[in-house]
Amino acid sequence: MNFRLLLSFQPHFRQKRLGSPRPGWAVGVFLLGSLLAASPAWAHKTSPAPAHAHPAGAAPATPTLADYDAHLLNVGGDFTLRNQDGRLTRLRDFRSQVVLLFFGYTYCPDLCPITTAKMAHLQRTLAEQGTRMQSILVSIDPERDTPARLKAYLANFDGRIVGLTGTADAVRRAADLFRVRAEKQEAPNLDPYLVSHTQYLFLLDGHGRLRYIFPADADDTLLAEGVRQLARG
Repeated sequence: MNFRLLLSFQPHFRQKRLGSPRPGWAVGVFLLGSLLAASPAWAHKTSPAPAHAHPAGAAPATPTLADYDAHLLNVGGDFTLRNQDGRLTRLRDFRSQVVLLFFGYTYCPDLCPITTAKMAHLQRTLAEQGTRMQSILVSIDPERDTPARLKAYLANFDGRIVGLTGTADAVRRAADLFRVRAEKQEAPNLDPYLVSHTQYLFLLDGHGRLRYIFPADADDTLLAEGVRQLARG
């Protein structure tokens, strides 16, 4: 495979100014000469997209699945949290199928509901076409996201999405495995706070191995292509 890979996947946390766009970040992944990150790092309103090298004046290249290939990164691993029914659930419980994993929270005003709707649509559409996958939302706001809260929230999208939460320590361990960062953003005009967080969709194969990392606003067709490829084995 023709690709160039930096040895670390290390997003850099940047403090945002409330009410304004957040600054950019770099993720340490180069695949086929493409940088898998642009700005901003921890935004709710936008997600990073691959920056493709192209001659001056030429149109940017259309992203392909190979641009998001992350199988050589030392990212991911098993963790245990509670699902929306309160049952202890391990990530490895889903190893018989492709998993689309996102770290977000139910009180997010914009990015998380949009991404959750994307995950629900993808899972429903692929199921109708005979491709099995499992979408999972891991809460990075365990203080407020109880199993009951997650269940009510996910019922607005698709009851087939699994929501996971737990103690602050358990959630942090899960987030650390995927190099996910999250931090409260408090201000007098917030009730009571927002959470700045990493905005990636992690696509895992049937063995629980991370295979692709997509920006949260990745094209649905590209996501579906990744799921189908992994489902075929």
